[in-house]
Amino acid sequence: MKRLLLLLVFLLPLSASSASLDKGRKDLAAILTHESHVLTAEGVSKDTRYQERFIRKNEHVWAERIVPDKVQAEAEKPGAREGHKHDFNFNLAAKHIVKDVNGIPAISFVNRHDKLVVAVGKEEYQSIGFDGSWESAYHLVSPALVRKLALSGAPSPVANARWYEKNDKDDFFRVLWAEDLELPLVIESGARNGVRHNKVTAKIVALPQAAVLPWVNLQNFEHKDYNDLLD
Repeated sequence: MKRLLLLLVFLLPLSASSASLDKGRKDLAAILTHESHVLTAEGVSKDTRYQERFIRKNEHVWAERIVPDKVQAEAEKPGAREGHKHDFNFNLAAKHIVKDVNGIPAISFVNRHDKLVVAVGKEEYQSIGFDGSWESAYHLVSPALVRKLALSGAPSPVANARWYEKNDKDDFFRVLWAEDLELPLVIESGARNGVRHNKVTAKIVALPQAAVLPWVNLQNFEHKDYNDLLD
């Protein structure tokens, strides 16, 4: 999710309230595939790819890195975690965002293996790449921001989805917005000269049953504050 927020940096002046544009909540689950390409000043190409499970239901948004079984098996071998039991890997921890009755979101990181929840205060949002927006978390890209983009003439590969875009002199940003889902199926940004390219693809999957939603029973986990881990 942090990468998604970083993709929108040059669009921040377009931010606006989307309350009047929100057509209703649509619970869903998706697999998010993050891909990036960077060509450094030294001429080195760097490509990265990872996936997340994304779930939104009622007042909850959950995003969690998918770790391949063979990597997970290595991490679970006896002794593999010795000397690191106090380390908290924020990249592997799930991000759990909850909206309260006043519409204010709060974010925490969850390590389900160690049964640990780390709450993050508003003063730390910038350091973790969270803009504090429920709409951005729930929709991945705020519907109000999408409406500020220009409708693209590019053909859509999906029914009920349209391309929207913004092109600056040096940068570009575009989304394939699925109106019925209120969710982007593709988010792309980067440099027009090709030295940077970021892409997020959303594949809709079955929503888990209520009893197995990942935030169920978190009250039984140990709870800490983000600042406690910085000591």
